[in-house]
Amino acid sequence: MYYKDENDNLVGIQATMAEKHDKPVGTYMSFYEKIGTDPDKTPLKLYYFFLPRHTQHYYQLSFPESQFWMKVKDGVPEQLKKNIVFDALLPPANFGGDMPE
Repeated sequence: MYYKDENDNLVGIQATMAEKHDKPVGTYMSFYEKIGTDPDKTPLKLYYFFLPRHTQHYYQLSFPESQFWMKVKDGVPEQLKKNIVFDALLPPANFGGDMPE
């Protein structure tokens, strides 16, 4: 899901079952092309909502670039680095739901 907030910033929320989320630069550029804009005009704040079973893996204050960008050694364009922000939404520690593996 994605929407524009009151400041015209693009906000995305992805509920996911996967533990790894690195994507190539082309994935984000294709997304921008499909919605008719670019990262310079429309910054993106992307929230990943993780299942409780992955909480320990993502329970940290910051993430290495390689967590979200595939092939970081090849370089990530500055326009993407400065205009796309990734955050993890973790369920609370007392979240009692049982989820199948």
